Amino acid sequence: LFRSDVAVGTPIPVPHQPTLVRDEVTVKLIHEQAWRATQALYDRLLTQRGASSDGSHAAVAAQK
Repeated sequence: LFRSDVAVGTPIPVPHQPTLVRDEVTVKLIHEQAWRATQALYDRLLTQRGASSDGSHAAVAAQK
């Protein structure tokens, strides 16, 4: 059986200033926001499925 889930999160606000495209501080901030938002989305999906982000199924085992 094949299972495929699609998760869509909230858009991350980015500055609409072309001069900041190569600004390392701005790019790093956006990257960190994206990573945190993606990880939170992934963790919520795994919680709904009864798994954890380390690949274990402890939540499912605890329910039995």
